[in-house]
Amino acid sequence: MKNPDSPSEHQYASAKHRLIAMLYDGLLLITILFIAIAIFTPIAAALGFDSDHPAFTIYFLSICFLFYAGFWTHGGQTLGMTTWKIKLTHENGQSISWSQALLRYITALPSWIIIIVGTSVFVVDTLNLPKPFYWVNELPDGLLLAVGLLMLYFDQRPNNWRDRFSHTQIIRLNKSAK
Repeated sequence: MKNPDSPSEHQYASAKHRLIAMLYDGLLLITILFIAIAIFTPIAAALGFDSDHPAFTIYFLSICFLFYAGFWTHGGQTLGMTTWKIKLTHENGQSISWSQALLRYITALPSWIIIIVGTSVFVVDTLNLPKPFYWVNELPDGLLLAVGLLMLYFDQRPNNWRDRFSHTQIIRLNKSAK
């Protein structure tokens, strides 16, 4: 019996669909992070943490991981992925494990850090504010954002190193898939 999510039954998801799904998920994740800030800030203040304390970074990275891994390990789809009919599966078509989700999340961080820093620098330049990172002053405007987006765009199957390390795949479901 064939698995309905096997790669022979589906195409790999295009960069366009993946990026649009990421945008949807990003908007939802920003909302969740605002709530997380509201919860953690008073606790951190009571413990004497400043906003630059490593606990904030660990907390926010953990929230982001739990958001993605929760969806990935239970159904293989975030809300954005469901909307655009794409799904993350193990190479054999089954659901991924928490360890695969962690490996995939960790290997995605470099490109996302570049995109986030690039976006913040692009916004800062647009508003004529001082640049937050001294070394960025030497780079052409928008370079980091462009590099991060290009990393995501060209990082597709079969050359997607995150998928190779985590033994996963992002597939495009057919229109009749639930």
